[in-house]
Amino acid sequence: MKCTKCGKEEILPFRCAYCNQYYCAVHRLPEQHECQAIHLARSPVEINLIESRRKREREWAAPQTFKSVSIKGRFNFLTNEVTHLTIGTLLVMAVGLSLLRFDLNNITIMIILSLGFAMSFLVHELAHKFVGNWKGLTAGFRLNTIGVIITLASIFLPIKFVAPGAVVVRGISNLRELCIVALVGPLANLVISFAFFIALISINFETLLIFQGLRILGLLNAYIAMFNLIPLGQLDGLKIFSYNKTIWMLMFGLSIGLLIIFNYGLFI
Repeated sequence: MKCTKCGKEEILPFRCAYCNQYYCAVHRLPEQHECQAIHLARSPVEINLIESRRKREREWAAPQTFKSVSIKGRFNFLTNEVTHLTIGTLLVMAVGLSLLRFDLNNITIMIILSLGFAMSFLVHELAHKFVGNWKGLTAGFRLNTIGVIITLASIFLPIKFVAPGAVVVRGISNLRELCIVALVGPLANLVISFAFFIALISINFETLLIFQGLRILGLLNAYIAMFNLIPLGQLDGLKIFSYNKTIWMLMFGLSIGLLIIFNYGLFI
């Protein structure tokens, strides 16, 4: 059989897995024979990400319908999504309050911090969702059974793990798109954390209680960002790291820096 590229006779030619043509040893790689279907080649990391996405889609509850809640026909909430978000938010608030040991002597600060915990969680998840919707994808928050159990157990344990669910996105076609949707969640928490840092170094608060409250919320958002940027499993960090390591390093470094600042009170 002749090589499709150079015409050389080959007894045992190589078949390209992308264009299905036969080539000699010199032109066997897609780059060497200018393969017209080379766009089908994907890195192992990208293949794993795509397979994971397809697996999540198969596990997604059967055909979803949209509620009437929408903005310009682009941003939509899936059936029962609000319920899933509500349960997830309440779990996160409970874990947050457990850090304060449910101090009933400071009801006001507990309420404020509870709302802050809820905001930190919702901003992260809704950022994923709305950016996915904006790009024309189907995106919705779904509780995860194991995540709910672990988050619930965290209320009573010294080590806290907050991951009751995640936004599942359908229709992603490439790694860049996957990275953008993944990036906005931790980025939103970093922006909030940095805003609290600016507030703490710029404003003279009348009471130590308010100061400490903002410090806790700044620390929480920095932690959420840092945890989600770990490049492992289904976390946002792996998707960002796989597409652009520079962006990942900048975001991860900023989250670590804010964690240190808030944890040790390194304010000007």
